[in-house]
Amino acid sequence: MDLLVQDNLHSYGDLILPAELNDPPSAQDVVNASRFAQAALQRRLEGHPAGTANHVNDEAFMACAQYEHTVIARSMAHDADAPPAWFIHWRNTVFNPALARIARITDDIRDIQVGLTSLTTNVHKDHNRLLPVGGPFREVPFTTGLRPWGRQVQFQGDQIILPPLRSRDDVLALTTMQANAYLLGYCPNDPLIGTLLERQEKIMLAVGCVVV
Repeated sequence: MDLLVQDNLHSYGDLILPAELNDPPSAQDVVNASRFAQAALQRRLEGHPAGTANHVNDEAFMACAQYEHTVIARSMAHDADAPPAWFIHWRNTVFNPALARIARITDDIRDIQVGLTSLTTNVHKDHNRLLPVGGPFREVPFTTGLRPWGRQVQFQGDQIILPPLRSRDDVLALTTMQANAYLLGYCPNDPLIGTLLERQEKIMLAVGCVVV
């Protein structure tokens, strides 16, 4: 299933992943892809908590929508000058209206995520700022909204586990690779420069820890 991204960042819950496609995709392939994307959207809107059987996260939902789009594109590419009548009818009556709805819902979800991430960041940074440097600190999300503690990330070809930052000492214990990975999450537009201590202090500021 080379068309559907499958990794640790994509949670499809109990969705049954599509079977291998025909070449070119058949009418049934297109219908199955559409149903698959609709099922992912339904699971996402139901808001099942992470870790439960029905949980589908935003990354997985977007991958399902992209899968549907790719299957349709491959089907059309096989005979671009004369798409089948069933496809024209389905595209006009089902796909285009559904795609418009998905786009609106995706925009709404993204706006909500941005607002929640900003709120959580401010609340947790304020909490950490008022604590002694020994903590215990609250987890401050990355700018993308992802929670970093315990997350496995890839950096310069290596898999890195981001340790929890519950105190100033935890920040000072970060290795160069761990600090760089944290900075990419907190300050994605800033260059990775400075000594290890300077990078650690930048992380302290990002999580609301007092730099002393």
